[in-house]
Amino acid sequence: MAGSSASLALQYHVRSISLPSRLHPSSTKIETELNKLTNWAISSASTIVPLTADTIRTGLVGLAELYNYVEELVNSPLNQQALLQHQHRILVEEALQVGLLDSCGVAKDLLLMMKEHVQDLQSALRRKVGDLSIGSNISAYICFRKKLIKKDIPKSLRALKQIESKIGSSTRLDENHHLSMVIGMLRKVIAITISVFRAFLLFLSDSNSKAKPSGWSLISKLMLTRSVASERGQKIFNEVGRVDSTLHSLRGCIQSNDAKVDVQMAHRRLQTLDASIESLEAGLDRLFRSHPTTLTIEEKLNQLKTWEASSTPTAETIFQGLSGLEELFKCVDDLYNLPLTQQALSQHQHEKWVNELLDGSVRLLDICGITRDAMSQIKEHVRYLQSALRRRKGDLSIESSIAKYTCFRKKMKKDAKKLISAMKQMDNKIETLPVLDLDHHVSSVIKVLREAGAMSILIFQTVLLFLSVPVSKPKPTRWLLVSKLLHKGAVACEEQEENVNELESVDVALQALCGSDSSGVDRMQIAQKRLEALEASIEVLENGLECMFRRLIKSRASFLNLISH
Repeated sequence: MAGSSASLALQYHVRSISLPSRLHPSSTKIETELNKLTNWAISSASTIVPLTADTIRTGLVGLAELYNYVEELVNSPLNQQALLQHQHRILVEEALQVGLLDSCGVAKDLLLMMKEHVQDLQSALRRKVGDLSIGSNISAYICFRKKLIKKDIPKSLRALKQIESKIGSSTRLDENHHLSMVIGMLRKVIAITISVFRAFLLFLSDSNSKAKPSGWSLISKLMLTRSVASERGQKIFNEVGRVDSTLHSLRGCIQSNDAKVDVQMAHRRLQTLDASIESLEAGLDRLFRSHPTTLTIEEKLNQLKTWEASSTPTAETIFQGLSGLEELFKCVDDLYNLPLTQQALSQHQHEKWVNELLDGSVRLLDICGITRDAMSQIKEHVRYLQSALRRRKGDLSIESSIAKYTCFRKKMKKDAKKLISAMKQMDNKIETLPVLDLDHHVSSVIKVLREAGAMSILIFQTVLLFLSVPVSKPKPTRWLLVSKLLHKGAVACEEQEENVNELESVDVALQALCGSDSSGVDRMQIAQKRLEALEASIEVLENGLECMFRRLIKSRASFLNLISH
């Protein structure tokens, strides 16, 4: 790793990292981050000790910061226009290098496997049922490590080599100076990214050689011992290598029936390695989620999840949910507009999951439209009842109007139950779709669409619940709301009226009005005021649903355009 990281970094960066500031204001920040990572690569190469988890995490964090600024540069209107010209597609594909996302995903998968094996071995050592049992667990871990070093890591390194070989392979655009500068800068970013990922893989192998390797002879070096000789001739290991060394020694003691088998050293070093793996996971997660649009989407989803857990379905809180959902889909559209998303999804337009997502978007439009229509119907019946109460032709006439309204409410409740049942089936289908073997960015987009779809279903369900049943206690679970529709809701009494929503408050007032006598005038006024408040609330929700319907249409159109190119 030592010579390799340095040579790769120096090959692309030491010549000149100066980027013309007229490219974009973020180009200066990119230059700063590239210099930091180049110094990191040189420093990592100059030490005689193996790369540690702290060193690798520093590289990953720096890489995440670098890509934040790269995205700002790529997303500038001028650069987007230049990069997306059809005649420069080969250059764009080379510069964006979707394969790097695959490499990042593979790195995360390898780290996850490592973590699982470490934790399994920790559990076995804690149980310490018997030496033979421990020996079996140790052998399983050593077997996993051999496969990792001899097969998985070399395979990943070869994939990085293929990406590296493509850097600069296409023709430079001398006639387009601006695009040439952007592509050249992106090539440097790719080079340092390869350097960081290579260092990560060599950390997992605990391979560290002072000799400068030629090309990709690092793969063959991984088959050799994972130690490095210090000036005193002692072997030095990183967190991974120390565990390997300790476990080999422990297995030897068990096989020789040594009575002084001590697992404490192995246990302590496994704990240290486990903590190191967690720190690297955090670094990779930061790199995965480094795009500002992705972070914004996660933030919007978390806000809606908080809304779900803490709010009761009143008109005000439901409107907040609809507004938050609209903001979420605005962010989804921003994600669609990224060049990387456009390039990645355009290659998968004929795959099954595309049709599933398109079908899901149609169903969301249908549900939103039906919910909007239901809101319009309830508004019509409220206005009709208001008109009847203002006319006040007689008690029988008022009771007849109230009876029609109540009949409509019962029918709406029945229709809502059917629609929510259909939504539950749709939600279950979304959650049970298989994990897709695709590159990371495509998988991230699919995940976002699934989560946005699931949250949309929940919010539309809450709207229907608002129209159908009394308000329940705060903090409902996701499908507890649905189950409440299966039970007959009790009418809230006067001392509970502060816990009912606008629609249920009208129900209470109308029930009181039907049984009124001498105090009928007061109750009539109460009913009229509550109907006015309900009408105002319905108009607010109607506007929110209309905005959401338009946003869903726009989002579907963006997705269709994305996969058709």
